[in-house]
Amino acid sequence: GLETIRFNPFPDQGGNQSFAIGLQNEDGDGLVISSLYGRERMNVFAKPIKGGKSEYELTEEEKEVILRAKV
Repeated sequence: GLETIRFNPFPDQGGNQSFAIGLQNEDGDGLVISSLYGRERMNVFAKPIKGGKSEYELTEEEKEVILRAKV
């Protein structure tokens, strides 16, 4: 499945410019792509997902988008 969520990681800076996208197949394999937007910079992360989990630490938003992307 495919799911996306927008959020604001820095309450004192702008609106919901950050996002996380979760992509998974029926086995729970896929990836999550997230972007954290701030005034000074924007960071983009891609983390592999295997069986609905990642070997990398996930943010709350990334965890939520993975749950919502389940097929």
